[in-house]
Order: sequence, then C-alpha cells, then structure tokens
Amino acid sequence: MISWLRRIATKPFLSCLVAVVLLTLMLHSGFVNTEVEPEIFSPKPTPQLEEAYTRRASVNKVLLLSSVGRSGSSFLGQLLAALENSVYIYEPIRGLPPSSRFKDTTDELLRYFNCTVRSTVFQEGPSRNIIIVHFPNVPKRNQITPDTAVERCLAGPLVIIKTIRTRLKWVLTRMQRNEFDNVKVIHLVRDPRGSYISMKKLKWGVTEEEMCDHINRDLQERKAMMSLFPSRYTFVKYEDLCRDPYGQTRRLVRFIQGKGDEEPTTLGNNAESSINSTEAGRDAYWDLPKGVRDYLHRHLHSSLAHMRGPFTTVRDTSSMYQRWRWVITQEQLQVLEPACRKVIDTLGHRMFHNFTAVRNSSLSLFTDEHLRKSLSL
Repeated sequence: MISWLRRIATKPFLSCLVAVVLLTLMLHSGFVNTEVEPEIFSPKPTPQLEEAYTRRASVNKVLLLSSVGRSGSSFLGQLLAALENSVYIYEPIRGLPPSSRFKDTTDELLRYFNCTVRSTVFQEGPSRNIIIVHFPNVPKRNQITPDTAVERCLAGPLVIIKTIRTRLKWVLTRMQRNEFDNVKVIHLVRDPRGSYISMKKLKWGVTEEEMCDHINRDLQERKAMMSLFPSRYTFVKYEDLCRDPYGQTRRLVRFIQGKGDEEPTTLGNNAESSINSTEAGRDAYWDLPKGVRDYLHRHLHSSLAHMRGPFTTVRDTSSMYQRWRWVITQEQLQVLEPACRKVIDTLGHRMFHNFTAVRNSSLSLFTDEHLRKSLSL
C-alpha cells in the first residue's frame, strides 16, 4: 500500500486524480459538511414595520399538511392561494439543510407565518431545495425582492404554508402553544396506491412500508385533532376533492373564513357521480370567491390536457384520482396492498387483491362503508 502511494506521488496527474476522487467520496459520505443555512432577511426597522409585525398575531394562518408527497397538495395549495390577498409559502422546510429539517421546524414555520423570510427565498435555480413563495398578481417570481416580499406578506390577511415534511402528531403538540393560536390545519390524504405509483414514476426513493407508516401515523392523530381543535382542524381526501372540487373547495374556504366546516352533499360510490367541473360546478357555487372559481375553471377544464405533466396542477379530476388503477402492475399491487391495508381500510377504499379486479372499472374504489367512514373522518 505504502509503495503504491509512493508511486502515485511521483506522478502529479495521478495525485490530482486520486485527490479529486477522495474528496468526492468524502462529500457524498457526509465527512465534509457542505450545508449552508440560508440567511434570514432583516428589513430596515421602521415604526410602520413594527406595527405591521404586531398585527400578525390576529392574521389567519393555514397549514396545509399532506402525509406524503404526490397527494395533490400542490393543486390544493395553489387553489387556496387564489383567495384574495393571500400569501402562499411552498415547502419552507425544504429550504433548510437536511440536518436542520426536524430540529428547526417549529421556528421555521413560525418565522414564515410571521413574515420573517430568508434572503434566498426568491432565488430560482436548478436546485430542488430552492424555496418558492407565490404572491398574487406578480407575474414573475424572480422580480420580487425580499423587501417587497415582507411588505406584501405583512399586508395580507391570510398566510398559507404547504408542507409534506411535518407529522400531525408534531402539529398537535404545537397547536397548544400560544404562538400557534391562529393556525388552522388542513390535513390532506390520498389513497397510498395512487401516491406510490406517482412517486415511482418520478423515481422517488421511498418504500411502501415507510410511506404508509407516515400516512397511518397521521390518521391515528386525526381524532385527537378533531376533539381538541374542532374549529381549527379539518380533513380532506384527495379523492373527494377530485370528485367534488367545487363542493369541497367551498367547505375549505368556509373553514378558513371561520364560517363552519359543513360537509358537502355526499356523493355516491360510482365514479360517474362526480360533479361536472366546468358546467354545473361553476353555476352552483357562484358564492365562491372569484379568484377561486377562476382557478378551478382554468385547472379542471378538459381542453387543457396538453398542459399536464408530473408537476402540473392542471387535471381532469373526474378520472385522475383513480388513474393509478390502469398503471399499477400486478407485482406492485401484491406488495402495496398488504403494506397499506390499514390505511386503505381507514379511508374506506377497496382492497382489490388481484390484477383483474383493479382493472375492472365497474368496481368502485369505494367500499359500502365509504359513506359512513366519510362522515366519521
């Protein structure tokens, strides 16, 4: 070994090559810490700014929590962001270094709810760790300066944070703290088979057991949240949002506005019972805010099919919620259903067991218990 190193030392090119290889291995193994936490932006203090920060205590705050990714949270987040003068903050935890994402989660969420942003929040680039903040009526995000962001955030009556990196049990303990007094939680869950197929398509490294464990743990905290915070917590299934986008949206908007959380008319178990998203929906739900109605019309219209992609929010919701049934393989079904049985049953969805059944469009995704379960959820 020593003689081999001596031979390399006499050859400058080989020495440089070995050094580069060793450094690369150290970076990937974690021996060298390259994490840099984005700087917190501090605007110039003024009396008006201090007064605006003081008013943040009474501003409505919404935490949109999805148990796992690929569950429709981006679609729902942008839908809620269509509310007038809202501020939508997309995955702020993702902007933290991986080693800080759990220990600093509370401070990070409170920071953004109170409009204290990080200086990197508006930078766009190839990294998936870049945080994106959406503001209404601003055509290009890269035109927003941190000063403008803070000013717009402080003036807005509603701040929405969307995250898939927070567990409901963690939220439950924080909801009892004074700093979270005005925070409302919208808990979104999708059939794990649909989420998993979408994840695999994007080559996300997640196992069936890990994914369903996240969903199941959150579902176990649901009753406690409903009992302790009946006016500050609500639950919505992606499938219900797809089948009745206007009715579920009205319910969620009323929840945010503090006008109650009444369930919309319960749909039957057939896929054909979905509400027409472009005709009857627009006419029946005229009381929805205009920006919300316009968003639904733009994103649900079937003629926009050419705009669809893995990260688009344009979709034909009447069929998309169970599209996974025509994509899943027999091998995936045989692994997914046993691993996720508890979650599937809790959601009131059907266990298909075999390839023939899952492809049979006459078999509803929902079991006969779905109506009862949807009321108890």
